[in-house]
Amino acid sequence: MSSFYPFAINLKDSSILVLGGGDHAYRELLRLIDAGANITLLSSSISDDIAALLVTHASRLKALIMTAAQYAESASDLSAFELAFLLAEDGGENDVLARALTAAGVDYHFLNEPERSKFTLATALKRGHLKIGVSTDGLCRSLERAISRRIEELFIYDFDHYSLFLSAFDEKLAALKASDPVAWAELNRRLDGENFYLALSRKNFEEALRLVDNYMEAIARGEADSTVDGASAGEDERVKPPRQSLKGVS
Repeated sequence: MSSFYPFAINLKDSSILVLGGGDHAYRELLRLIDAGANITLLSSSISDDIAALLVTHASRLKALIMTAAQYAESASDLSAFELAFLLAEDGGENDVLARALTAAGVDYHFLNEPERSKFTLATALKRGHLKIGVSTDGLCRSLERAISRRIEELFIYDFDHYSLFLSAFDEKLAALKASDPVAWAELNRRLDGENFYLALSRKNFEEALRLVDNYMEAIARGEADSTVDGASAGEDERVKPPRQSLKGVS
């Protein structure tokens, strides 16, 4: 059994081929649309749910109503697709398109066949930029769902706080990168430090964001890394009361 490497991929504006018109295809279409992909759906028939997606997301999703064999014979350039998802309930359909994709050099996920897949799909929890994936290398999707549900139950009151922090954090980093890429690179280096990690481990997001501000100010002044773990004049940042509450974050 293959052991897959866990990673995240940016599919914004990528050309993706999806084979299948049932529940498996529908669930993956939702995720691909959310990721900003441009999707070509191939199926001899589609569910009502998928038909609704074709109306509401016409700019991102188009459907070709034909069999995999018909498409494989007529397609002029399969290599234009960056990835393919073979999610037909009929394994024979997946087989036909898999052969054509292999010849074109396109990586694909093959439903229920991890050994034939170049990549596998994790079960994921998502809140904004926060994503938690659970994978069994494609062996047991039910176990993935059970573990994901358990994680969601354990952290149900924290997810929104984590997501709000990440949104505020992203705004600060994006603004700095746009204005001063060198300072942005130095800030990322300093964010690997212990104080920032400890603030996050305590779920003290106000403190964490304040540390980001302190690091940015110190970098602008040209101060060395060792001078910014606390507030000015050596004050311990971990015990300083927060100056202002970040709405929705505790």
